[in-house]
Amino acid sequence: MVTSSNTEPTTPFQVGDWTVDPESGRLQKEGEEVKLEPKVMEVLVFLADHSGKVVSREALEAKAWAGMVVGYDAVASSIIKLRKALGDDSRNPHYIETISKKGYRLIAPVSHRTSEAEAPAAFDSASAELPSKININRRNIIAAGIAIIIITGVFFLKGGFNTIEQSVETSTRTPSVVVLPFENLSNDPNQDYLSDGITDDLITDLARADSVRVIARQSSYHFKNNPANLEDVARKLNVLYIVEGSVRKSGNRIRVNVQLSNTDKGESIWAERFDIDVNDIFKLQDNITNDVMNAMVGPFSSKQPKLVESRGTKNFDAYDMFLIGQLYIKTRSKQGYEQSMNAYRRAIEIDPNYARAYGAMAVTLTRGYRYQWSDLSLVEARERALELANKAVELNPSSPQIYWSLGYVHLHRREYDAAENAAKKSVALSPNYADGYALLANIVNWRGKAMDAEKYIKKAITLNPYYSFQYPSTLGLAYYNLGRYEEAITYLRDAIYRNESALNPRLFLAATYTRLNLMEEAAWEIEQIKANRPDVTLSSLDNILPFENKIYMNVLREDLRKAGLPE
Repeated sequence: MVTSSNTEPTTPFQVGDWTVDPESGRLQKEGEEVKLEPKVMEVLVFLADHSGKVVSREALEAKAWAGMVVGYDAVASSIIKLRKALGDDSRNPHYIETISKKGYRLIAPVSHRTSEAEAPAAFDSASAELPSKININRRNIIAAGIAIIIITGVFFLKGGFNTIEQSVETSTRTPSVVVLPFENLSNDPNQDYLSDGITDDLITDLARADSVRVIARQSSYHFKNNPANLEDVARKLNVLYIVEGSVRKSGNRIRVNVQLSNTDKGESIWAERFDIDVNDIFKLQDNITNDVMNAMVGPFSSKQPKLVESRGTKNFDAYDMFLIGQLYIKTRSKQGYEQSMNAYRRAIEIDPNYARAYGAMAVTLTRGYRYQWSDLSLVEARERALELANKAVELNPSSPQIYWSLGYVHLHRREYDAAENAAKKSVALSPNYADGYALLANIVNWRGKAMDAEKYIKKAITLNPYYSFQYPSTLGLAYYNLGRYEEAITYLRDAIYRNESALNPRLFLAATYTRLNLMEEAAWEIEQIKANRPDVTLSSLDNILPFENKIYMNVLREDLRKAGLPE
């Protein structure tokens, strides 16, 4: 298995039917052309350099993200984008094969061009502006599943990944805004977490206004690795206003540039540059929030909720450690768990009244015992997590993120009323809080309130168009429980396409196939679960799936038994 390599082919080469040009970042086949993100192209080049060999996720991370702290899903996300561009299918691959618990293998033939004369003429400057075209091949299923093929085909024709219907429209009475990730202009790329933190806080503050639709962080950060002009961003997110900015930190000084643009008019309507001491960062964030809000809707603060919550700390060092903790937890690993917990502990040592650090620590500790990263017993971890979450609420009862933390902790303690109440409080405090609505949908789903789950997750989608796999997984479970099996299949396949290692959507999909008597498809999903998670059995489901109403659990368990999940 490949673990490292320094080879960097840059000349065009052939992968299957596609011609790949690493320098321009494009693929071409029979008049089609697809533009790849730089990191996705690096992954493809590395796989091609080791064609036919298993390449570990760690090797891909070391190659494409050298020296950077990245989330666990960074490689998986790039593989998904590659498959989408190549028209490949993870279930019946012709290009990239997933090797369970080991990595990925490029199975399509690779040939390298020997001269520049062989490079296709189609790779020119004009073609670089053409939109990407996607041709996704789906594996044919048995005759009884023809209806499913039609559904799946409609799913891709409607836009591939963004499958959940969105009814949101920009209204002249309800301004809409996205805050794009602030650019890190420091010489140190490891300072990205600071510019990201300032971006996140601005999104959080603006989201508290009920007179503005604010796009969620995840959809905003889609454009960090997928640059687009403001007109395209406005069109894709259906927003009127766009906030851009940059951050440069040097010693104890921070320079922040911010600009607010009206995309209908094609002009900047507010811009400012700030040069401050690091300890003035919190006052600066408050000023930016108020200035942006006033520029969009005018200074009618008497009708607005308080936009700027207490920052929780006035100590920059505590804030800095909190942001470092937020960075490490994205790695979704035991090492990342330990590093993030250490960072949160340090933040609390610096400022014992820092509510956000307590809330983040509560969520991280809960994930730690869920994924067996913590040395604490289940009882000890659950009790400590609840103590931390309650302490956070006590210190700052006006933070939607802290109520999200409390709801998350209560859910995994199987305290359903308390979990639902906390999640509802989070969205009451922040009407634009997409993750708050998603958590609420998740909680009511486990309670058997499928119609409420559908309503809440669709609300989350309007605020977060570039959603994660959890969103269609939540909607798929709701449709399974409602008996709307064809719709459930569409969204559960979407969830798996976004994250093929995710367990829950595979379980729900296998059960849904069973309901439609598509037993071959159901068995295939079970085989994938057995290969990747041999610990998952019918008897372990109660620990994995926190259903409150055991009728729903029993129905699901029986469907999975028919599909072949071991006892």
